[in-house]
Amino acid sequence: MCICRTVLAVLGMVLSACSSIDYSRRVEGWPELAVEVRRVSSAEVRDVCDKYSAAFSSAMACSEFLFAEHLCRIWLPNDLPGGSTFLEAHEREHCNGREHVGGNEMQQMLDQRS
Repeated sequence: MCICRTVLAVLGMVLSACSSIDYSRRVEGWPELAVEVRRVSSAEVRDVCDKYSAAFSSAMACSEFLFAEHLCRIWLPNDLPGGSTFLEAHEREHCNGREHVGGNEMQQMLDQRS
């Protein structure tokens, strides 16, 4: 029973994350980036991704934008019940220059790159 609740909670977070992408626009001037996917433990994902998360939250996955290398590195958990297909699709949208609805963090990163 506990596993079912965990899977439902994870599925709910994943589905809500996917629906929060603004598909109607890309960040203006977003470069084409090659995509590299790294599948690691959930603990490793948190180690890398929590620095990009809001205060008091923990990331389930993330994308790192390495503009100088023309690379978008996606960090996904390899130990998530049910896999990480939805998370990967969500992060790939970020690699393609799409923000969360109402967000401007990616635009700020692009504007501040050296």
